[in-house]
Amino acid sequence: MTDNPVRFGRFRPYVCSARGWLHVVMYLALDEDGTAVTVRAPATEYDRGPEAARELVRTESECLLRMDGTYAPDLLDVRTSPAHMRPWIAAALVHRRADDPSSGPAPNLRAFLEELGSSVLEAVFLRIGQDVARAVDRAHGLGLVHGGLGPRAVLVTDRDVRLVGCMAASVDGADNDHGVGFPRSDAYLGPDDGGSSLTPKSDVAAAGAVLLSVLTGRWSDSRTRDGRCAVAASGIAPELADALWRCLDKDPTRRPSAATLAAAFARESARQAVSGAGKGAVRAGTQLEKPEPKRAEPRSAKPKGAGSSVAPTTSGTTARSRGRIRTRTLSTSRAVFGSCRTGWPTTGVSTRRS
Repeated sequence: MTDNPVRFGRFRPYVCSARGWLHVVMYLALDEDGTAVTVRAPATEYDRGPEAARELVRTESECLLRMDGTYAPDLLDVRTSPAHMRPWIAAALVHRRADDPSSGPAPNLRAFLEELGSSVLEAVFLRIGQDVARAVDRAHGLGLVHGGLGPRAVLVTDRDVRLVGCMAASVDGADNDHGVGFPRSDAYLGPDDGGSSLTPKSDVAAAGAVLLSVLTGRWSDSRTRDGRCAVAASGIAPELADALWRCLDKDPTRRPSAATLAAAFARESARQAVSGAGKGAVRAGTQLEKPEPKRAEPRSAKPKGAGSSVAPTTSGTTARSRGRIRTRTLSTSRAVFGSCRTGWPTTGVSTRRS
């Protein structure tokens, strides 16, 4: 396996991600027409060997193939042979504005909220929550359990969200023993999910935990006294807050399905559409803080239908109620990916991973 790739098949890498999942390196690359794509490849130092690296790529390609560009990037190409070559997977680059390639890579949920500052419009929270739940529900309906949901595994566009980073997913109920190499943050585990086999209820717990973190303003476990107080003070409907807390029930059988969670968000969105509410901020005061995670994010793709829109942030400001909240934009792909480096990192060089 070469340490300095010049090409991945028809794709020529030009930027290496500065924020990567453990054991995975991601690149921005150009196809023969000059279209930007993302390429992900297990690090050459992945200590479980070449065949294990190929299994990671096969798993992610199967997930993207089944998702078919809805709530996930479009699969473009995948290579797992010959044995002496490094396996890789290419997917369409997800743009910040889904239909505008000039808008740059879509931010992950963590970066998106950092741009918004200390407050999030309630309508934006409801759209993101509904889309995350719908994305997870779609995956479950296709026999997939993501197994690594976190803020960096969710890309936010002006149209919907996209789930990424599924090399350690479960397909058709099969155990994926690569999970040990892709550890999940305790903040996104259900009370009894640590070390257990992946199930749809594991994903529901992670989705609920991620969305509760948006309300508490901290990328950490929300099941604390301060976390519960922050959610109660956030202003979201008690019924929706209850649905989110039930995602973290110690008994997985008592957690809602992803479809039920999506329906709870849809009902609240419909209620606010009728009442004209939803212009207030659901999170005030605290900035989202750094967690202790193990993941990062690829940015991929162009949508194939699906989802509700999320207020775009590319203008630099976003309306909130009668005032405005200032946001920060990422104007170039290098702001997200950083510069290519010599050699193959095992983790990328992010100091902030989730």
